[in-house]
Amino acid sequence: MIKVRVCRKTPTGSLVEQGFLECHGIKVRRPDGTVRVEVDPKRRPIPEEVSLHPPGVVTPQTAVQIGFALSAGNLRGQIEGLEWFVVS
Repeated sequence: MIKVRVCRKTPTGSLVEQGFLECHGIKVRRPDGTVRVEVDPKRRPIPEEVSLHPPGVVTPQTAVQIGFALSAGNLRGQIEGLEWFVVS
């Protein structure tokens, strides 16, 4: 599981946490080119799923875009006025 914190930037530049995403089963490309895949105890790939906490913290389209960015190996980014980064 990957936990992603989502924050909004205030006019003064500080970050205010809006919530977080829990991403399960996302294949993440590492800097060395290998791909990390989450598997269940029977060694089967876990289906991709993103949970929003609290519900509605971002739109479904934004959650999908963050998932694609994670798959590409990005550990932080900005989208639709929000900043996101991986915390675990």
